[in-house]
Amino acid sequence: PERLDALTLGNVMPVDYDAPFLSRRIALGAGLPVESTAVAVNRACASGSEAIATAARLTRAPLCHDLGF
Repeated sequence: PERLDALTLGNVMPVDYDAPFLSRRIALGAGLPVESTAVAVNRACASGSEAIATAARLTRAPLCHDLGF
């Protein structure tokens, strides 16, 4: 977790009352630093594939170095 600075989560049909914060809760629970970022991709279909594609695009961004899927 020390090397990771972002988390990208693919999620289908979030049902929890605080689902918009699910990716953030997972990132912090996994030990990523508070300064890290977290993104949730919520789609009815292929959210995992879209999350991988999004994370791949983020690896090319200068602000992200290592990403967790």
